[in-house]
Amino acid sequence: MADPAARLLELLQAEHRFNQLAYMFPDTGPLRRELYAKHMSFITLGATTRERCFMGGNGVGKSVLGGFETACHATGRYPDWWTGYQFNTSIPMWVGGDTNETVRDITQAKLFGNVAKDPELLGTGLIPRDAIDAEGIRFRPNTNRAIDFARVKNKDGGWTVINLKSYEQGRKAWQGTEIPWIWLDEEPPLDIYVECVMRGRTTAGKIALTFTPLSGWTDVVDGFMKWEQALAEGGSKRLITCGWDDIPHLGEQEKRELLAATPGYLRDARRYGTPVAGKGKVYPVDEKDFVIPPIPLPNHYRRVYGFDGGWYNTAAVWLAYDKDTDTVYLYSEYKRGEVEIPIHAAAIKSRGLWIPGVGDAAAINQGDGEQILKLYKKEGLKLRLAEKAVDAGLQDVLGRIATGRFKVFSTCQKWLEEYRRYSYDDQGRIRKQDDHLMDATRYGVVSGLKIATTPQVAAAQPNEELTFGLYR
Repeated sequence: MADPAARLLELLQAEHRFNQLAYMFPDTGPLRRELYAKHMSFITLGATTRERCFMGGNGVGKSVLGGFETACHATGRYPDWWTGYQFNTSIPMWVGGDTNETVRDITQAKLFGNVAKDPELLGTGLIPRDAIDAEGIRFRPNTNRAIDFARVKNKDGGWTVINLKSYEQGRKAWQGTEIPWIWLDEEPPLDIYVECVMRGRTTAGKIALTFTPLSGWTDVVDGFMKWEQALAEGGSKRLITCGWDDIPHLGEQEKRELLAATPGYLRDARRYGTPVAGKGKVYPVDEKDFVIPPIPLPNHYRRVYGFDGGWYNTAAVWLAYDKDTDTVYLYSEYKRGEVEIPIHAAAIKSRGLWIPGVGDAAAINQGDGEQILKLYKKEGLKLRLAEKAVDAGLQDVLGRIATGRFKVFSTCQKWLEEYRRYSYDDQGRIRKQDDHLMDATRYGVVSGLKIATTPQVAAAQPNEELTFGLYR
């Protein structure tokens, strides 16, 4: 007779193996859900948000999170602690990824088990074996058991139909009827993402994206990075970012090994889930090498600001220059669009009317840049035209960043957002999109340091026209 204790252990192991869903995000233990605050926030946002993105570093559990929520919706088996959206009936679903192979090997395996390796593994994923209609699975021909669609038993008694798709199938494969739930496990092309949004337009459909932003600041990434603007315009969009320090299951040694194997320009994306420009970055220097917490700035540090004006965006950065060490500290920023010149001028003056500035301005039906700068001078600003040699200016700034002579306060988040996407296109030209703080920085470093001053020196210069003539 078999040992009853051994048989019980075998049954318990089988239950765990073929019912992973019941053991996810437990109350206690080293992987308890309170240690996954970002994941829980993402789930909670589902109750109120149509479009969600979980943008994370490698290994933080993005696919597990997306697969877990998909399995809950498919089966209707929500845990007692669930705070997200709940479907009260079986529904059609789409699950998507980059290629047929990555969908099969990643998302399909997460949901159904690695059936491409062994058909007996069906049910070892996040969808319990007893909920899967094994006979009703349709595999794509000549794909080594890549699932086209599968049926999952919902607790309401109906069947949830899950279609697995890839982006390489093209936009037309993503057209169709209303789909209440779509999970995209890799970043989609914009046209496919728009199609997915359209699929839920009449059903208040939910879309969840889980990916590491290795392609940089794409249109899809940009849309989620600006989710607050989308909300203000009536949209329903939210972003959660998650890095290695936000989860408990990656050890320090594993982090070091992952980082060592990653090219420098991709480290922030793989470690923090931060979108970067990629190989074409204008300033390919890791942020940890020059971003610092705010520090007190001695009075003898000379001050100047760089300025880039325009109707859609006006930007300025304030620099403190330690001449003894030839080090520049970027300690404050300003960026705002579509308001009048006096409003911009008031914000700039609030940082210190005595601080001189250098810059340029885009002319929008107001004459050239010099004429616009004169309008700012009428508002009381000390502002002159900057040198605009782009290549030389870029090399000057890059040289400082790379040699530790340029520091940025960590509070300057808008500057850091531009820095991460500041890049060259395929023709070697700088992408002129949302780069106003970068231009202001270049002006400040190239033309501003030579006129940077202290409060005492500024007070001793009563004749502005003699000491602060327009630079040409």
